[in-house]
Amino acid sequence: MTATSFDDHERERWAGRGAAYERSFGRLCAYRAGVLLDGAGAGAGMRVLDVGTGRGTVAALAAGRGAEVGAALAFTPAAWRAFVTEIAARTGP
Repeated sequence: MTATSFDDHERERWAGRGAAYERSFGRLCAYRAGVLLDGAGAGAGMRVLDVGTGRGTVAALAAGRGAEVGAALAFTPAAWRAFVTEIAARTGP
């Protein structure tokens, strides 16, 4: 399987499943986000890259600690839209 066919396969498998992920594994993954950021020493003066950001939980928590979120990468367009919505809800317009 080439990288492109793997990427296509993953996008196809996740298409339309963001809400189900958020109700299950999304909550499980977010539960330990604070510990992850503690381990990385995320805070003021640090730049953060959030790969596979989903709804942006880790990016938002890092920003809340004063870290600069240099980038956040979502795997699908739907995940990116969820990220933008979540960040706007947390930070305001």
